[in-house]
Amino acid sequence: MDQQQRIIANRNLSYKLAEAIGRRILEGETAPGDILPGEVELGEMYGVSRTAVREAIKMLAAKGLVLPRPRIGTRV
Repeated sequence: MDQQQRIIANRNLSYKLAEAIGRRILEGETAPGDILPGEVELGEMYGVSRTAVREAIKMLAAKGLVLPRPRIGTRV
């Protein structure tokens, strides 16, 4: 797999992960004010890389669903 294909595959994982986490938030499984697990834990839970987790968190932050804070965590 060349570099371009890896970027595309990783981006697809990010979208799917953002959708899964966003669905959990919207369905109430994760309450407002809760802090999401860290990048490593989310990656292990969903079987994706930390890069995919970071991209998914950025997408959710852009939509206003989460608020990432350095050294604190990502708050819903």
